[in-house]
Amino acid sequence: MMIRKVLILVAMLGVLGGCDTPPSREPFPKLTYSYLPPFRLAVGQVSVVDQYHPPLSQPYIEQQFPISPAETAAQWGHDRLQAAGGSGTAVYTVLRGDAIDVHLNNDDSSGMFGQFTTPQSDRYDLTIAVKLEILDPSGRVVASVHANATQSHTVAADATLNDRERLWFDMTEATMKDLNSQLEKSIPLYLQAYLR
Repeated sequence: MMIRKVLILVAMLGVLGGCDTPPSREPFPKLTYSYLPPFRLAVGQVSVVDQYHPPLSQPYIEQQFPISPAETAAQWGHDRLQAAGGSGTAVYTVLRGDAIDVHLNNDDSSGMFGQFTTPQSDRYDLTIAVKLEILDPSGRVVASVHANATQSHTVAADATLNDRERLWFDMTEATMKDLNSQLEKSIPLYLQAYLR
């Protein structure tokens, strides 16, 4: 009788343990830009530098993103900038790739529709900034462009981790789309003499 009770207890614990499976995480692709035409620069080499160092503390949360904003910005440089020959160097530097979590005050649920809507618990502010410099053989900067793109979105209090990761991915993709657009305009404008 005692053995039967122990077996039933073990079986019940097995069933309960099976219910504790963590939710599946959505896979996210790496963002690349090699499908876009390259910028061929009249330099001997192109150097890509990720200068941004995440603080790894609140309110900064970019380390939780499914893909790193700073690494994605660096990928743009690897994919789109090519050395076409010359005596100088092109240095593409990632200056920022930070995301800040701003907790929102949810005391505004007293209105007529407050009880029927899910309050927004957080606002995420993402900033990606880069610069591209042309250096002559002595290391002097002879031409440069800067680009800075931002995105801000709020998230509902009942959003799941998958919901938040999807939002963070979409924010990174949209911010990089804006950054790419800025660079496509400014590089031909300010670095025209160095394009081949």
